[in-house]
Amino acid sequence: MTLNLDRVSKGDYQKNAGDVRISLNNPFIMLGEGSKAWQLTIEVAGEELVSQYFDTKKQASTFGAQLINSL
Repeated sequence: MTLNLDRVSKGDYQKNAGDVRISLNNPFIMLGEGSKAWQLTIEVAGEELVSQYFDTKKQASTFGAQLINSL
């Protein structure tokens, strides 16, 4: 199971559903510099619940989906 996020731009994916905002991005892909890790950020009602880095987009997406399903 993974997240079904919308592509905003190269290396940047997001989804808003009610009070939940999920963002997944990779600064190296987006800007050509910085970390090659994928950052997953999940906010609920404006409060940051998770901000974590992963080696792959799939790892981040799987972790995020499991977290969302456990809420």
